[in-house]
Amino acid sequence: MFALAIAARGAVAAGALGAAAPGAVGESPPDPAAPAPPANTAAPVPAGASGAQPAPAAPPAKPEAHPLHVRTAAQPDGEITLGEPVVWTIAIDHDARDTYAPPEKIDPSPLALLGAPSSQRTDAAGLTTTTIRFTFADYKSLEPQIPDLVLRVEGPAGERALTVPGKKLSFHSLIASEGQDSQEHAHHGPKPPVAVMVRSYLWIYLLLGIAATALGANLIQRLIARRRLREKAPPPAMPADEEALQRLAALKAQPPGRGAIFTLSEIVRAYLGRRLEFNALDSTSDELLDKLCQRRLPGLDLRAFEQDVRWQDLVKFAKLEPLPEEFASSIASAEALVRKTRLVPKPKTELASPPPANPADETRAA
Repeated sequence: MFALAIAARGAVAAGALGAAAPGAVGESPPDPAAPAPPANTAAPVPAGASGAQPAPAAPPAKPEAHPLHVRTAAQPDGEITLGEPVVWTIAIDHDARDTYAPPEKIDPSPLALLGAPSSQRTDAAGLTTTTIRFTFADYKSLEPQIPDLVLRVEGPAGERALTVPGKKLSFHSLIASEGQDSQEHAHHGPKPPVAVMVRSYLWIYLLLGIAATALGANLIQRLIARRRLREKAPPPAMPADEEALQRLAALKAQPPGRGAIFTLSEIVRAYLGRRLEFNALDSTSDELLDKLCQRRLPGLDLRAFEQDVRWQDLVKFAKLEPLPEEFASSIASAEALVRKTRLVPKPKTELASPPPANPADETRAA
């Protein structure tokens, strides 16, 4: 525009000079007697040239910045199709005092800019990296190319600019592929559905359900069995002394003999085992006497009991036939042992009787 204005001004000046030159066609020479125009009078302006103004001067170009390193990358880097977004990443390693920013106005042609560019600054030890990302898409061009971008740079050295060259992209046309004869390059439309293996946890859930069912059934079965045991629970065991006395009373009705002595020995041993809480039935006579010496059962005449035990051993192992008097005496000794060594229950504390009423109160009530 500035060159056109200069050419127009030159043409106008040439026309004016031509009109004022002597000897021009159809024009007479100026009269020497005519008064000369004043010196400060402006020259006549041709018609149509009064509105022409000189174009403004272009702003001076900013100096080029020189960072440490510039890296560019396009994603995807291979062929693209119509409408496919392309991310153009610019990574700049520079001085920490400088700031790099995207340009204020971007002409993305022949591509289209998708959204505003993003900028990220990372400061490390002695090195700062600014990463700027642009997202483009091709909607109309068969020869897509990322345009050159001029980044704004500010720092101690003043305002500068960094020109990042663009990149030519490869375009893949689906329409052109339909006409290919090769089966590798021909486009055959949508592909048939393909079976995809999807991870399923159905079997795990089934196994967990079966395990939970079995556990619940086992728990219910145990509860039922426990309830049945409670319902069929045997009556509480009879005290050891009462059981021994009842068995000794029943033994009196039996005829005397070696078998009765065996039963008598078993009754006494069972009572002592329950009374002192040890296995007296499986103990030998010496072991039984040692236990009684250690335990010191109150009311037990250990020397007389030892004589009874030795006599019972003669009957059981030496096949000594007991006399009726000896049999009756042995039962009496066993009953006396049980009664003298039985566990005496603690007496229940009687409730204290209420204090007598005050005679004065009774007189008042009367």
